Amino acid sequence: MIEMLGISVPRRDGWLLHRVCARIPRGKVVGVCSADRSERVALLDAITGRAIPEEGRVWVSGVPLVHGRESRVRELVAVVDLSAPILERRSALWNTLARRPGLGALGRFLRYPREGERRGARRALARVGLEGRSADMGADFGVLDRVRLCVAGCLWSAPEFLVVPELETTLSGAEAQEFLKLVGGWSHIEGLGVIVSGAPTRTMLDGVDRALELREGLLTFDGAAADLLRRLHAENDDLDRTSLGRASDREAGLAQGRAEPREG
Repeated sequence: MIEMLGISVPRRDGWLLHRVCARIPRGKVVGVCSADRSERVALLDAITGRAIPEEGRVWVSGVPLVHGRESRVRELVAVVDLSAPILERRSALWNTLARRPGLGALGRFLRYPREGERRGARRALARVGLEGRSADMGADFGVLDRVRLCVAGCLWSAPEFLVVPELETTLSGAEAQEFLKLVGGWSHIEGLGVIVSGAPTRTMLDGVDRALELREGLLTFDGAAADLLRRLHAENDDLDRTSLGRASDREAGLAQGRAEPREG
């Protein structure tokens, strides 16, 4: 469980986050939605231990996000970087090992992986559906299988949550939907918590169980994603009707002006 109690993050003209309270359980796919990317980033930074909020508290599986405990929070919450390049001339096993958290850029290549590390990489590949493909070269993998490799590299520390920032900036709509189906299966079967972020689009909301919506720093929705999607559709319909009404009023005014006789 991730618990946020009254977290606030300021910015020059107000608040990025203001007194946000929410609980995110394991075994669900949760979408963090906002039209303002900076709000989404601020919330994910608090969840992943990248930044400690100036106000409020965050707990991840009972571990408080405080100075000195950030590394433990990062073990529990792994960030999946879908934009990370695949080494096309290296095997899936090597690609998985290269993404192991805690290894420096040089540490990935200065020594040959130990047998225990190779076993761990094979287990991670099996968890994401790539069992038997550990020897395949990176160039042989399509888009979704490359995504699986990115996820496999995050499973070394046995995280309880996976965070996938800005899903639709790295995947197309169809690819994002397929990815959400994949992680939805892992989440529900293994009890893994998955958090994705992005604008409140149909692709995002159709693929998650629950949605958190932020507007002007406030948490304005916390519930079933389908309910938020219906509300957004209603708001868009109201906006369209208002725009059409204003256009009709303008046309009527112009027609009336043309119909009035000129003096003199």
